[in-house]
Amino acid sequence: MTANKIYKQVLDFLKRSGAPDYTEYNDECMITMGMSIDKKFKGGYRRIACGDFLCIFYSYIRLKVDEPSRASVMEYLTRVNSTLSYGSFDMDLDDGEVRFRLYLSCIDRDSLSDTLIGKHLVTSLVMFEEYGDGLLAVMSGAKSPKEALGEVLSITDDIDDESCCCCGHDHDDD
Repeated sequence: MTANKIYKQVLDFLKRSGAPDYTEYNDECMITMGMSIDKKFKGGYRRIACGDFLCIFYSYIRLKVDEPSRASVMEYLTRVNSTLSYGSFDMDLDDGEVRFRLYLSCIDRDSLSDTLIGKHLVTSLVMFEEYGDGLLAVMSGAKSPKEALGEVLSITDDIDDESCCCCGHDHDDD
């Protein structure tokens, strides 16, 4: 599928689902939208970038990692990424911006269903909810990256849900 076709399909989904607060960038085949997330992250936003045969879902928090904490946060995010089946956290080492990224291959129209678009939008938000407390603990120096992830994993291991595209949880109700 071309970037333009993927972009239009994602836009159609957002319109049909009544998604609020999104901005269309037709020339770039990109959409930005708000993200309702815990205040401790100072809010967030999402970006959906469409290219030929792919769609990338980015979620950003507005809270930036300060310079002295970046090495520890980078270690935490790397440890988190090693536990994920799909998707990853990234940090801009220059300004401390943290995001979660999901990639969706779009070979044909059937590979970009409403269900997949919805799951990717929800999952990118849920990942900050699941791993965010550990991130904040490392940012503040309250826990080491290994301790923070161990605590997060002990909490998420207690949850027995259906499989998600990246973290093993069912987010249909989110």
